[in-house]
Amino acid sequence: ENDNKFAYADDTNLDQWDKRAKKARGNKRPILQWNRIPVYTQRVANDSRKNKPAIKISRGDEAATKHTAEYLQARIRHIEYESNLDTARDTTGKQQVSTGRAFLRVTTEWIPGTQKQRICVDPIPNQFSVVGDPAAWKYDRSDADFQFVIKLISKDEHTRKYGKEKTETALDFADDNPSNGWIGVGDDGEMIQVADYWFRKYEDQTVPAEGNQPARKEKVPVVYSCVIDGAQVLKPVEKWLGSTIPIPPVWGEEAVVDGQRRTFSLIRTSKTPQRDLNLAISTLAELVGQMPKSPYLIPQGGVAAAHEQDWANAHNNPVAYLIYQM
Repeated sequence: ENDNKFAYADDTNLDQWDKRAKKARGNKRPILQWNRIPVYTQRVANDSRKNKPAIKISRGDEAATKHTAEYLQARIRHIEYESNLDTARDTTGKQQVSTGRAFLRVTTEWIPGTQKQRICVDPIPNQFSVVGDPAAWKYDRSDADFQFVIKLISKDEHTRKYGKEKTETALDFADDNPSNGWIGVGDDGEMIQVADYWFRKYEDQTVPAEGNQPARKEKVPVVYSCVIDGAQVLKPVEKWLGSTIPIPPVWGEEAVVDGQRRTFSLIRTSKTPQRDLNLAISTLAELVGQMPKSPYLIPQGGVAAAHEQDWANAHNNPVAYLIYQM
């Protein structure tokens, strides 16, 4: 999140300045930012737009047919088109460059006026709203056993989606046992935080006998989801068709540092040079402002009384000529 603030800093928030350095300059010395980071992040994002990744279906074994592969390829392209996947990829590409993390959401929705559903792939605008299983180590986090996607909604939207009774339950819970950061959020306490909660359970499955191999039992992951608000379950638990949580990540560079896995954005190592640039232009502005302005040497009474103000403002207002007394 700090990388994101740094990448999109402007003259209002001055997030590229170290707090101690900014405090040391006080209110009288220039504190300027010439943010060059977006130039390079946008260049990488534009390159990713030119070289879009694509899913390619091929026959996996002799039992598969070319016709089946072509059918699946066409279905995937149709899903990408309906989901406007190009926009989702552009969004995650920018997030990956500036913060080192981004997420997509695979879900289904009802087709209006029908009893059919379609698959959707959407970006998650706030990449910091996703809280995942810290024990998951695979790059795509397919081994994650739980995940939250958090968002804020108004009390009116909470009532509209989940009913007045559940909203009152949430507010009563906040009064009796405050749910810090969930209920009554915002400047006026008008927001409620809700979360899509995804989790996996491991259920027994019998693998049938095959050839000389006898039947055996194994544990298989089954994915479920619900919606919570810190006080209650708002939306009943539903079973998902897949075996992995459908929130695939898009990471920046990964590395293990001090035994902990970390992700890095493109700008992580550019902070010090950018701070040096900000210091340089601030110092230059300060030096220019401190340059001595040599006054005109005029004998007493040399300036005509009606034109004294013209001479006083000569360093600020360019005029064609100045009048003085002989």
